[in-house]
Amino acid sequence: MVFTRRDFVRMTTLAAAASGLGLAQAQQQHLLDQLKVMVGYPPGGGTDTVARKVADGLRGSYAKTVVVENKPGARARLAVAELLRGPSDGSMLTVQPDSVMTVQPHTDPKHTPFKFEDLTPVSGVVVFPQAFTVGPAVPASVKTMQDFLAWAKTNPERANYGSPGNNTPQEMMIKAGGMHHGFTLMHVPYTGSAPGMQDLLGGQIAAMFSPQGDCLPYLADGKLRVLGTSGAARSKALPDVPTFNEMGFKGMELTEGFAVWVKAGVPEAEMDRLHAAVQKILAQQEVVDFFAKVGMEMNVMSRQAFAQSMRASYDAWAERVRITNGGKPMA
Repeated sequence: MVFTRRDFVRMTTLAAAASGLGLAQAQQQHLLDQLKVMVGYPPGGGTDTVARKVADGLRGSYAKTVVVENKPGARARLAVAELLRGPSDGSMLTVQPDSVMTVQPHTDPKHTPFKFEDLTPVSGVVVFPQAFTVGPAVPASVKTMQDFLAWAKTNPERANYGSPGNNTPQEMMIKAGGMHHGFTLMHVPYTGSAPGMQDLLGGQIAAMFSPQGDCLPYLADGKLRVLGTSGAARSKALPDVPTFNEMGFKGMELTEGFAVWVKAGVPEAEMDRLHAAVQKILAQQEVVDFFAKVGMEMNVMSRQAFAQSMRASYDAWAERVRITNGGKPMA
């Protein structure tokens, strides 16, 4: 039989197609049948929005089906408890604010039924600074953080600020900043940012310290104004607003984020696969643009670097909470 060039091309093409089909079949076989994503907050909130974006990206790339289960309550601890009752095979994960894992064990150890070591950080998703925002209860002449503190000193009965809740990173940071820089502000805790922002708009509170995305929809009409942000550098969403560091308020740097965690004991290879799948989602321009609208930036890091950053944050918050509690651990 004569073996022509056309025969060679046809055979190599068929071989390549078969190889590609084999790879696709192998990838499909490696997909988990089902992944459950635990969310500790109600549908429609910030955590839920991030979790569902992650779930959409993992569907078909990490698992055949992905189910998002909202289990709100106890400041997200119910969702963590549910995760810890599940298997350690990568078929369950939780998307949580970093503070649930790194701050709450220190600020509320009595009601936190897990230790940092019970879970493993797999991948960051998004990060964002906090914004110190004032509303109509504060005179228009107050344009800087220094102006606000001067006004607060002469109006102590009105010098308050809201936050997403008691023992949150926002409350701890303002309290620590006040101890270090000599100011006192009355704390008004809310059950999340949304009700606090409504009271800020209505003039019931003077200021709000919360994720910067909370205030962005209200800045264009001048109802609210941001005096400072808490990142290491100026926010891309608020480039004209100085950071606390720039204004001389050292030690008030606070960047929060949402991340993917699994129960401790998931095999390394499975965590590598999950991390790679999440990072692939973060590289999509549609995802970048989606989160930029609410003041969030992609948290692109290696799995090892991210795990180290979470451990460092956990250790740092232990010291911050000890200092703000008068040198004693929280009971």
